[in-house]
Amino acid sequence: MFRNIIYKINWSNCDLMYYGQTKRAAKTRISEHKRAVCIFDANSKVSQHVYQHNHNMDSDNVLKKSLTDLHVTITTKDFFWKHGFPKETRT
Repeated sequence: MFRNIIYKINWSNCDLMYYGQTKRAAKTRISEHKRAVCIFDANSKVSQHVYQHNHNMDSDNVLKKSLTDLHVTITTKDFFWKHGFPKETRT
């Protein structure tokens, strides 16, 4: 089970990516994103992107990387946004 991770959500019809970070189980966090889209949660950046741009969240191909494996801090998420994700792990 993936915990304490940085994750990347791709859009099935868009080149943009969403990077997030959670200390909880990745499956739980991704489920929360899916629910936010289903109920159009205006506080969710993922939901906003889906509805504003008519894009689809590719929740079956979320990439995850353990913060423990990377030996990084929470602020590293900003680095990945600008410079890309390290060797990607699909689960």
